[in-house]
Amino acid sequence: MRILIVEDDRFYSQAIRERLLDRDLEVTAVYSTQEAVMADARSFHGAVIDVMLPNDPSESGITAEESRGGFCAGVCVARRLLTLNPGIRIVLLTSDIVDSEAETWARERSIPFIRKDEGGTALLQIGRAHV
Repeated sequence: MRILIVEDDRFYSQAIRERLLDRDLEVTAVYSTQEAVMADARSFHGAVIDVMLPNDPSESGITAEESRGGFCAGVCVARRLLTLNPGIRIVLLTSDIVDSEAETWARERSIPFIRKDEGGTALLQIGRAHV
């Protein structure tokens, strides 16, 4: 199973990557919206996406308005991945957004929304059932 990690915090990305590799999953990590939209969405079974990501609109095609100034850039990435690969399973991560537009979007689509302070265990528990 191939999983895409979209997380700008390289330390946190590596921690997620190691946990997924320990479960014999194939993992690719990218660190911005532009890298994520350039990835071959059809080649992934799942994606773990941070909600707030760096975004260069001229490279990603995601406007500052669409990404709410970067506060929902991960949602924009998720939308694009789902458009290109409707079967891809998504998990959204956040560090400090509570009751946000991103969380509402995820809830309406039954996409798991995990706070980073919940730790890797929550990610893996949801990942087993979802990704």
